[in-house]
Amino acid sequence: KFSWYENEKLTKAYSFRDGKWVKVEDIEIDGIFDKFKFDDETVEIKKDMHSSLPVLNNFELEEICKDKLKTYEKFPEHVPETRIADEEKVEQFLDEDGRVVLKPRYDFGGKGVKVIDDIEDYEAEEDLLVQRFVDSSTGINDLGIDGVHDLRIIMVDDKPAATFVRTPDEGFISNVARGGSMHHFEVEEIPEQALSI
Repeated sequence: KFSWYENEKLTKAYSFRDGKWVKVEDIEIDGIFDKFKFDDETVEIKKDMHSSLPVLNNFELEEICKDKLKTYEKFPEHVPETRIADEEKVEQFLDEDGRVVLKPRYDFGGKGVKVIDDIEDYEAEEDLLVQRFVDSSTGINDLGIDGVHDLRIIMVDDKPAATFVRTPDEGFISNVARGGSMHHFEVEEIPEQALSI
């Protein structure tokens, strides 16, 4: 847990020994692969770790990847417009688009994500974002994907390295943790229009 980190050590942790988990204390740290959640509660700890120890995943990159508002601010041409979700902004997006996505600023796996088409379904929450809805209900004929989908292309050194499509069981949320399915494809199978984007 992030709260167990203190002054370049872990006050306690668990180690897998002889086939079982054993609690250990006062652990010296040589290096870190940071998998702590990213939010207002952990950001100072993360900064401290990155300033004093070798960390595999760079803080600035983690911040861009884990903070959906920062992702939008850094890459507005590649991410649907994303704003802090107050009632006025949600209503504006609904009036313009008919449907919006509400999501937590920092979470992952589809936790807390909702698609709404009526302001009556909006409830104010801390660190809640509103995002313009992208209609993907037409599918991808070239891949045999019918209906709502989420196409992901993973880039390495400016080249597509892997790709998959997620489809929801029902509705609009395709996260596997929320019941969606994942379909892997070869990069060569992806339509040229998607690759050029």
